[in-house]
Amino acid sequence: MNLVPACADCNHAKGDALPTSLETTPLHPYLDRIDDDHWLDARIVGDSPLWLDFFVSPSPSWDQVLTDRVQCHFGLFGLSSLFAIQANRTLSGILSLLTALRHIGGAQEVRNYLADEAATRLADRPNGWEGVTYRTLASSDNFCNGDVTP
Repeated sequence: MNLVPACADCNHAKGDALPTSLETTPLHPYLDRIDDDHWLDARIVGDSPLWLDFFVSPSPSWDQVLTDRVQCHFGLFGLSSLFAIQANRTLSGILSLLTALRHIGGAQEVRNYLADEAATRLADRPNGWEGVTYRTLASSDNFCNGDVTP
């Protein structure tokens, strides 16, 4: 019941705990097929420093058990925090580019770049933290205008 393929960090987080119900059973990366559904979202919280809050946005096609399992899995493995750390590292790496784009073409140039990056990444991984990061930033007027600082 506890045997699920996982990276070392996730395996450590899971430990030897057993699910207590169907709703608390972790997702199996090969058997549970949820990647075709849009379910990962993020929002900007705070504006100095900027921080992204990742969360599960269940697909309308899911039943309550699957919704509960995905949310439990997300919490068990600390994915919100993990994704936020990775997103902020990525953001730190592109800050100078975004500043240059803002000087060249304003907020719309920044938004176009972020939207293109989001589309590229989401095409391959519809629920990947990178694509969701770019999509979230592109949808923020304050971020694209430079009113929010990482």
